[in-house]
Amino acid sequence: MSQTQRKEIAPATHNAPPTHLAVAGWIVVAMIPTGGKTDAVFFAVATHAPEEAEKAVHRYPGIVPSDARSALRQLSAPEISKLGLRPGGVRPFDRRAELPATIGDCRITVGATASDGFFRQET
Repeated sequence: MSQTQRKEIAPATHNAPPTHLAVAGWIVVAMIPTGGKTDAVFFAVATHAPEEAEKAVHRYPGIVPSDARSALRQLSAPEISKLGLRPGGVRPFDRRAELPATIGDCRITVGATASDGFFRQET
């Protein structure tokens, strides 16, 4: 009779995000007035709630409380991983940058006025 050895097999963790990265985040846009026009600056912010993300952008140099801010959408796990975003982190986000294919297509359209909500997400 042969003896079999039992091996403990660790659960699959190849899809789990590294523990040092944030588990949630948001894309936030800040509308910054510059010389008679308004520039849209995008940030990746590692917070759970969109309101927290909008407030966290104030920590970034050059953003003041009077600048309009809006959380556009949640970050996906692949985006957080590619950005290396840590909990509580705030960093500029280039929405034109190439992201992993698993994220899918997302187009953001700039509205004409604040009453239109500045931004509208289309998928």
